[in-house]
Amino acid sequence: MNFKDLGLSYYEDKALNAIIRDKISIKKLSNISHIPPGKIYSVIKSLHNKGLIKATDTRPKYVYVDNASKIIERLIKEKQSEDEKLFKELLQESAAISRSKLEHNTLLDIGYTQEDNVRIQSRVFEEAEHEVCQLFNDNHRPNANRKNKTLWEEQIITATKRGVIFKCVYPENVELPQSLKKLSAKLFNVRRMVNQHYRIDIVDNKNILIKFTYEDPLIFGGIIYIKDSRLALNLRKIFDDIWMKSK
Repeated sequence: MNFKDLGLSYYEDKALNAIIRDKISIKKLSNISHIPPGKIYSVIKSLHNKGLIKATDTRPKYVYVDNASKIIERLIKEKQSEDEKLFKELLQESAAISRSKLEHNTLLDIGYTQEDNVRIQSRVFEEAEHEVCQLFNDNHRPNANRKNKTLWEEQIITATKRGVIFKCVYPENVELPQSLKKLSAKLFNVRRMVNQHYRIDIVDNKNILIKFTYEDPLIFGGIIYIKDSRLALNLRKIFDDIWMKSK
Protein backbone atom coordinates (compact mmCIF):
# COMPACT_ATOMS: atom_id res chain seq x y z
CA MET A 1 0.00 0.00 0.00
CA ASN A 2 1.18 3.51 -0.78
CA PHE A 3 0.57 5.56 2.35
CA LYS A 4 2.63 8.45 0.95
CA ASP A 5 -0.40 9.37 -1.16
CA LEU A 6 -2.35 9.62 2.09
CA GLY A 7 0.04 12.12 3.66
CA LEU A 8 2.76 10.01 5.28
CA SER A 9 6.49 10.49 4.78
CA TYR A 10 8.77 8.07 2.94
CA TYR A 11 9.92 6.31 6.13
CA GLU A 12 6.46 6.43 7.77
CA ASP A 13 5.08 4.70 4.68
CA LYS A 14 7.70 1.93 4.82
CA ALA A 15 7.21 1.40 8.57
CA LEU A 16 3.42 1.37 8.54
CA ASN A 17 3.37 -1.09 5.64
CA ALA A 18 5.29 -3.52 7.85
CA ILE A 19 3.48 -2.81 11.13
CA ILE A 20 -0.03 -2.95 9.71
CA ARG A 21 0.38 -6.61 8.76
CA ASP A 22 1.61 -7.96 12.11
CA LYS A 23 2.94 -7.09 15.57
CA ILE A 24 6.67 -6.59 15.16
CA SER A 25 9.74 -5.75 17.24
CA ILE A 26 11.53 -2.49 16.57
CA LYS A 27 14.74 -4.29 15.59
CA LYS A 28 12.94 -6.50 13.07
CA LEU A 29 11.00 -3.50 11.77
CA SER A 30 14.25 -1.67 11.09
CA ASN A 31 15.63 -4.69 9.24
CA ILE A 32 12.68 -5.53 7.00
CA SER A 33 11.73 -1.92 6.21
CA HIS A 34 15.38 -0.88 5.65
CA ILE A 35 14.97 2.11 7.94
CA PRO A 36 18.33 3.02 9.57
CA PRO A 37 18.51 2.18 13.34
CA GLY A 38 19.23 5.82 14.09
CA LYS A 39 15.98 6.81 12.32
CA ILE A 40 13.60 4.06 13.37
CA TYR A 41 12.68 5.48 16.81
CA SER A 42 11.75 8.91 15.48
CA VAL A 43 9.56 7.26 12.79
CA ILE A 44 7.79 5.12 15.41
CA LYS A 45 7.30 8.15 17.63
CA SER A 46 5.78 10.09 14.73
CA LEU A 47 3.36 7.28 13.82
CA HIS A 48 2.44 6.86 17.49
CA ASN A 49 1.80 10.59 17.95
CA LYS A 50 -0.49 10.49 14.92
CA GLY A 51 -2.48 7.70 16.57
CA LEU A 52 -1.70 5.21 13.82
CA ILE A 53 0.19 2.60 15.84
CA LYS A 54 0.44 1.32 19.39
CA ALA A 55 3.40 -0.06 21.36
CA THR A 56 3.75 -2.69 24.08
CA ASP A 57 5.41 -2.07 27.46
CA THR A 58 7.48 -5.22 27.10
CA ARG A 59 11.18 -5.70 26.52
CA PRO A 60 11.82 -5.89 23.65
CA LYS A 61 9.14 -3.41 22.65
CA TYR A 62 6.70 -4.40 19.92
CA VAL A 63 4.67 -2.05 17.74
CA TYR A 64 1.35 -2.90 16.11
CA VAL A 65 -1.83 -1.57 14.54
CA ASP A 66 -4.96 -2.18 16.57
CA ASN A 67 -7.41 -2.18 13.64
CA ALA A 68 -6.02 -1.91 10.11
CA SER A 69 -9.30 -1.02 8.41
CA LYS A 70 -10.02 1.82 10.85
CA ILE A 71 -6.54 3.24 10.40
CA ILE A 72 -6.79 3.14 6.59
CA GLU A 73 -10.29 4.64 6.71
CA ARG A 74 -9.05 7.47 8.93
CA LEU A 75 -6.12 8.24 6.63
CA ILE A 76 -8.47 8.30 3.65
CA LYS A 77 -10.90 10.67 5.39
CA GLU A 78 -8.09 12.99 6.45
CA LYS A 79 -6.75 13.04 2.90
CA GLN A 80 -10.22 13.71 1.50
CA SER A 81 -10.68 16.56 3.98
CA GLU A 82 -7.34 18.08 2.97
CA ASP A 83 -8.22 17.69 -0.70
CA GLU A 84 -11.61 19.35 -0.15
CA LYS A 85 -9.93 22.28 1.61
CA LEU A 86 -7.42 22.64 -1.22
CA PHE A 87 -10.19 22.32 -3.80
CA LYS A 88 -12.22 25.10 -2.17
CA GLU A 89 -9.19 27.37 -2.03
CA LEU A 90 -8.48 26.71 -5.71
CA LEU A 91 -12.15 27.22 -6.55
CA GLN A 92 -12.19 30.61 -4.84
CA GLU A 93 -8.92 31.62 -6.48
CA SER A 94 -10.05 30.51 -9.94
CA ALA A 95 -13.35 32.37 -9.49
CA ALA A 96 -11.48 35.56 -8.57
CA ILE A 97 -9.16 35.24 -11.57
CA SER A 98 -12.07 34.50 -13.92
CA ARG A 99 -13.98 37.54 -12.69
CA SER A 100 -10.96 39.79 -13.13
CA LYS A 101 -10.43 38.52 -16.69
CA LEU A 102 -14.15 38.43 -17.53
CA GLU A 103 -13.90 34.78 -18.59
CA HIS A 104 -15.98 31.67 -17.94
CA ASN A 105 -14.97 29.69 -14.86
CA THR A 106 -15.32 25.97 -15.59
CA LEU A 107 -15.22 25.07 -11.87
CA LEU A 108 -17.97 27.50 -10.90
CA ASP A 109 -19.89 28.40 -14.04
CA ILE A 110 -22.71 30.92 -13.59
CA GLY A 111 -25.12 31.82 -16.36
CA TYR A 112 -27.44 34.80 -16.69
CA THR A 113 -28.85 34.49 -20.21
CA GLN A 114 -30.60 31.89 -22.36
CA GLU A 115 -27.32 31.46 -24.28
CA ASP A 116 -25.56 30.69 -20.98
CA ASN A 117 -28.39 28.29 -20.19
CA VAL A 118 -27.78 26.28 -23.37
CA ARG A 119 -24.00 26.19 -22.87
CA ILE A 120 -24.06 25.23 -19.20
CA GLN A 121 -26.94 22.74 -19.45
CA SER A 122 -25.07 20.99 -22.25
CA ARG A 123 -22.10 20.46 -19.93
CA VAL A 124 -24.20 18.04 -17.88
CA PHE A 125 -24.63 15.67 -20.81
CA GLU A 126 -21.18 16.19 -22.33
CA GLU A 127 -19.21 15.70 -19.11
CA ALA A 128 -21.27 12.85 -17.61
CA GLU A 129 -19.37 9.56 -17.49
CA HIS A 130 -21.54 7.22 -15.41
CA GLU A 131 -24.76 8.65 -14.00
CA VAL A 132 -26.95 11.75 -14.03
CA CYS A 133 -29.67 12.28 -11.43
CA GLN A 134 -32.20 14.89 -12.55
CA LEU A 135 -34.84 16.54 -10.37
CA PHE A 136 -37.37 18.59 -12.34
CA ASN A 137 -39.77 20.91 -10.58
CA ASP A 138 -43.40 21.55 -11.46
CA ASN A 139 -42.45 24.43 -13.77
CA HIS A 140 -40.81 22.06 -16.25
CA ARG A 141 -42.34 22.52 -19.71
CA PRO A 142 -40.89 20.04 -22.28
CA ASN A 143 -42.99 21.59 -25.07
CA ALA A 144 -41.69 25.11 -24.48
CA ASN A 145 -38.56 26.38 -26.23
CA ARG A 146 -38.35 23.22 -28.33
CA LYS A 147 -35.13 24.26 -30.06
CA ASN A 148 -33.16 24.01 -26.83
CA LYS A 149 -35.14 21.03 -25.53
CA THR A 150 -34.47 19.09 -28.74
CA LEU A 151 -30.75 19.81 -28.42
CA TRP A 152 -30.66 18.48 -24.87
CA GLU A 153 -32.74 15.44 -25.75
CA GLU A 154 -30.24 14.58 -28.49
CA GLN A 155 -27.40 15.01 -26.00
CA ILE A 156 -29.15 12.72 -23.51
CA ILE A 157 -29.51 10.05 -26.19
CA THR A 158 -25.83 10.43 -27.09
CA ALA A 159 -24.85 10.11 -23.42
CA THR A 160 -26.89 6.91 -23.00
CA LYS A 161 -25.04 5.44 -25.98
CA ARG A 162 -21.84 5.96 -23.95
CA GLY A 163 -23.47 3.99 -21.12
CA VAL A 164 -24.50 6.96 -18.95
CA ILE A 165 -27.51 6.12 -16.77
CA PHE A 166 -30.19 8.76 -16.10
CA LYS A 167 -32.43 8.72 -13.02
CA CYS A 168 -35.09 11.42 -13.45
CA VAL A 169 -37.89 12.66 -11.24
CA TYR A 170 -40.44 14.43 -13.44
CA PRO A 171 -43.62 16.30 -12.41
CA GLU A 172 -46.67 14.05 -12.32
CA ASN A 173 -48.52 15.50 -15.30
CA VAL A 174 -45.61 16.15 -17.67
CA GLU A 175 -45.47 13.92 -20.74
CA LEU A 176 -42.04 12.82 -21.89
CA PRO A 177 -40.90 13.79 -25.40
CA GLN A 178 -41.23 10.93 -27.88
CA SER A 179 -37.46 10.71 -28.37
CA LEU A 180 -36.92 10.01 -24.66
CA LYS A 181 -39.82 7.57 -24.43
CA LYS A 182 -37.91 5.29 -26.82
CA LEU A 183 -34.93 4.97 -24.48
CA SER A 184 -34.42 1.82 -22.45
CA ALA A 185 -35.64 2.11 -18.86
CA LYS A 186 -32.30 0.67 -17.77
CA LEU A 187 -30.58 3.78 -19.13
CA PHE A 188 -33.35 6.37 -18.74
CA ASN A 189 -35.37 5.63 -15.62
CA VAL A 190 -38.22 8.04 -14.84
CA ARG A 191 -40.34 8.45 -11.73
CA ARG A 192 -43.03 10.99 -10.91
CA MET A 193 -43.59 13.36 -8.02
CA VAL A 194 -45.04 16.78 -7.26
CA ASN A 195 -41.94 18.88 -6.77
CA GLN A 196 -41.64 22.60 -6.07
CA HIS A 197 -37.89 22.49 -5.43
CA TYR A 198 -35.23 23.90 -7.67
CA ARG A 199 -34.27 22.19 -10.92
CA ILE A 200 -31.16 20.16 -10.06
CA ASP A 201 -28.85 17.75 -11.90
CA ILE A 202 -26.23 15.70 -10.04
CA VAL A 203 -23.50 14.41 -12.35
CA ASP A 204 -21.38 11.41 -11.31
CA ASN A 205 -21.75 12.46 -7.64
CA LYS A 206 -19.23 15.26 -8.17
CA ASN A 207 -20.81 18.04 -10.25
CA ILE A 208 -24.08 19.90 -9.73
CA LEU A 209 -26.30 21.99 -11.95
CA ILE A 210 -28.90 24.23 -10.31
CA LYS A 211 -31.36 26.10 -12.47
CA PHE A 212 -33.72 28.79 -11.25
CA THR A 213 -36.98 28.44 -13.16
CA TYR A 214 -40.37 30.11 -13.17
CA GLU A 215 -43.85 29.05 -14.27
CA ASP A 216 -43.39 31.20 -17.38
CA PRO A 217 -40.65 29.34 -19.33
CA LEU A 218 -39.65 32.55 -21.11
CA ILE A 219 -38.51 34.07 -17.80
CA PHE A 220 -35.01 32.76 -17.07
CA GLY A 221 -33.72 33.20 -13.54
CA GLY A 222 -30.21 31.86 -13.94
CA ILE A 223 -28.12 28.71 -13.86
CA ILE A 224 -25.12 27.50 -11.84
CA TYR A 225 -22.75 24.60 -12.54
CA ILE A 226 -20.50 23.64 -9.63
CA LYS A 227 -17.72 21.06 -9.38
CA ASP A 228 -17.87 20.08 -5.70
CA SER A 229 -18.07 16.42 -4.67
CA ARG A 230 -19.10 17.10 -1.06
CA LEU A 231 -22.03 19.27 -2.10
CA ALA A 232 -22.92 16.72 -4.78
CA LEU A 233 -23.00 13.90 -2.21
CA ASN A 234 -25.19 15.97 0.13
CA LEU A 235 -27.65 16.64 -2.68
CA ARG A 236 -27.47 13.00 -3.77
CA LYS A 237 -28.77 11.93 -0.34
CA ILE A 238 -31.72 14.29 -0.78
CA PHE A 239 -32.31 13.04 -4.31
CA ASP A 240 -32.24 9.39 -3.19
CA ASP A 241 -34.87 10.16 -0.54
CA ILE A 242 -37.08 11.89 -3.14
CA TRP A 243 -36.47 9.00 -5.56
CA MET A 244 -37.66 6.44 -2.99
CA LYS A 245 -40.81 8.48 -2.29
CA SER A 246 -41.62 9.03 -5.97
CA LYS A 247 -43.56 6.57 -8.11
